[in-house]
Amino acid sequence: MFNSVHEVAVIDATMEWARYSNRFNELLGDDIEKYKAMKQEFPEDPEVVVISGSTSGIYEDEEWIDALVEKVSEYIEDDVPVLGLCFGHQVIAKAMGAEVVQMDEYEIGYRPIEIKGESEIFGGLDSVEYPFNTHQDKVTGMPEELEPIAATEMANQAFQHQEKPVYGVQFHPELTPPIKEKAIRTKDMPEEKKERLMREVNDANFDRAKRVLKIFENFFEEAKKHYSTASVGDRSISSERVVK
Repeated sequence: MFNSVHEVAVIDATMEWARYSNRFNELLGDDIEKYKAMKQEFPEDPEVVVISGSTSGIYEDEEWIDALVEKVSEYIEDDVPVLGLCFGHQVIAKAMGAEVVQMDEYEIGYRPIEIKGESEIFGGLDSVEYPFNTHQDKVTGMPEELEPIAATEMANQAFQHQEKPVYGVQFHPELTPPIKEKAIRTKDMPEEKKERLMREVNDANFDRAKRVLKIFENFFEEAKKHYSTASVGDRSISSERVVK
């Protein structure tokens, strides 16, 4: 688990998937508050927000997706620290005016990502890391407020807001091997490719990919710095909760 964080609101954008939802408790502690985006449950006046992945596409005509994008836009406007993972990355991008488009094929498996320049969210990591990806959508046409900070050959893999503690990562730092295996099994792709990808979900690759979990620690540290001098809306933040 990770230290130095204010009260954390996790917006879960999946359907009822206990194994995935519980993973955030394993990483961030049992005292986080979780909200179901599909039920249009969103935190009011949150201190720190983490947006999960999803099996849905950001461009789907769903009322809850529109409501989530609008709410995240409000959080960003109010200077709330926000971290988006995969679908959450795309939600932030859309809230900021970027486009999200479907690619011709899935980007899935342990792909090398190139970290470009310097960013606090990637502090302590190498210029090339190997996290797990599972997505068919990518962010394009980012506004100047969003700075691209990592990429693969196929897609943007991370961005940061130029002035606010807002970050998105396309990859999945949070997934365990069983969740990765399920993601592979449910994809519409040739069985031969699935079998190859399943073989890659091994202890060595998982241990190497775990390095990118550091983005949670880095994000929470940036939130802590932000709240040492800032306020959200009309209220100051004074919480000193620590996730053990």
